[in-house]
Amino acid sequence: MDQADQTVVAYEAKQRALAEFAHLVNVGLKALSTKILTLAALLADAGLFGWAMVDGAWSKIAAAALFAIASWCLVNLKPKGNDQ
Repeated sequence: MDQADQTVVAYEAKQRALAEFAHLVNVGLKALSTKILTLAALLADAGLFGWAMVDGAWSKIAAAALFAIASWCLVNLKPKGNDQ
């Protein structure tokens, strides 16, 4: 097996591992109820904003704000027909 074949095999193995990880994350998120996910997002946001306020750098505050927006979207923008 030459170098190119080894590179292709390694790349395909990484793709399979990433696909398996994405599947596990998808199953885990489906298993969580919306209330638990909301609580986890709220606690993570509070912790991140607390960390940002210790130093008060704008970059930390911006990162905390982006995380808060992303977690809000994760909790509130779910597909239609999802009754959980």
